[in-house]
Amino acid sequence: MQGGKAGHAKFKCPICAVTAPSIKTMTDHHESKHPKLPFDEAACTNLHEVHGGTTQGVAVRGSKKG
Repeated sequence: MQGGKAGHAKFKCPICAVTAPSIKTMTDHHESKHPKLPFDEAACTNLHEVHGGTTQGVAVRGSKKG
């Protein structure tokens, strides 16, 4: 499973490479950090598609009791 590379963040900013969990959060980031540049949702990298999933549901060593 390649989920660890993507983590829980789904989108990556094409300008500064910061990651965000949703397109709404990425839009807010873009408006805050790159206000002079137009926002293009299609330019954001979908890390879940690139790496084949998320870490959601994957047990971290030591986190399971028993």
